Amino acid sequence: PPSHKCASTLGTSCSPERISCLLNGSGDLAVTELQAVFFPSSSVTHSSLLVTWGHWDNTMVIRSVCSEPSTLKLHHPPLNRISCCQLVCNGQMLVSAGTVGVVSFWELINTNKQPLAYSGNVHHLRGHDGSVTCLVACKPYSIVVSGSTDGTCIIWDTNRLCYVNSLTNHEGPINCLAISPTLGDIATVCLTRRESQNRSKSSQQCLLYLWTINGRLVKQIKSDVQILSLCYTSAPEGVYINVIITGMANGTIRFLSSWDLSLLCELPCPYDSAPVLSLAVSSCSTKLYAGYSNMNVVTWIKPESDLDENGEYVVVPSLVPNALPSTLERNAQSTASLLKYF
Repeated sequence: PPSHKCASTLGTSCSPERISCLLNGSGDLAVTELQAVFFPSSSVTHSSLLVTWGHWDNTMVIRSVCSEPSTLKLHHPPLNRISCCQLVCNGQMLVSAGTVGVVSFWELINTNKQPLAYSGNVHHLRGHDGSVTCLVACKPYSIVVSGSTDGTCIIWDTNRLCYVNSLTNHEGPINCLAISPTLGDIATVCLTRRESQNRSKSSQQCLLYLWTINGRLVKQIKSDVQILSLCYTSAPEGVYINVIITGMANGTIRFLSSWDLSLLCELPCPYDSAPVLSLAVSSCSTKLYAGYSNMNVVTWIKPESDLDENGEYVVVPSLVPNALPSTLERNAQSTASLLKYF
């Protein structure tokens, strides 16, 4: 987990409570508002793509990131407001979901030889009875998992464009989920029915579930603080033990065992209880990026040696005046020795 070596802080101009950390294939960090997804292309024949939604006309705007960029707009049904999107199949397909519970697969023409285009083929798959709240893709296993307010998660096959399995028996609406890129395990978070009516995020309780890719429940635990973000590390299995990282509504970050959800360590919030809205881990699992609701991104970096207990940090000049709290300096040092599981 956390990083002995350093924590860097970056101020952003994104709206409060709408911040997301995105990583490209080279490990560069992009900070955007929540209604955006970035697909980094590792192929010389396909372009990297940036998708944004939440526009007034309910469209999805896709921009290619290449030497000759192009823009494509896809119109979503007006009664099905877009809630989340993902890019799969090497940027050749866009998956979208909205308020009516339908998951749509849009086939794209994405090559470097011609402008980005829509093939005209779209597949609408139905399975949820409520709005889709989250959508996560896993390239190694060619699946997409959707979570809904009806308390279910559905696994979809992105190659055959079909239903695979359902993760049921959640006590409330799905808040967030994550997929292990190494094992295919799925972690889901839901609010309890009673707590879902509570408007105070910091006081809400939630349940964290651990599932196998085949839909078997491994473990569930209750959290006294709402989990707002979730991610897996992706270090090679057999050499390292990967962990589940959770971003909490009170600003702390918890590291849990990917085997039994036991608590390994917890990072205190470097701010005044700013909720952790987004988490991202570098491909080598040596850097953890945390996006807070006060428009700052903190980077935790793995120490060069486990014996190094002296935490250091680098502060990137903030784009937002007075965005860095005075407590950051002492908290960066005190939490440095906690990061030992990356």
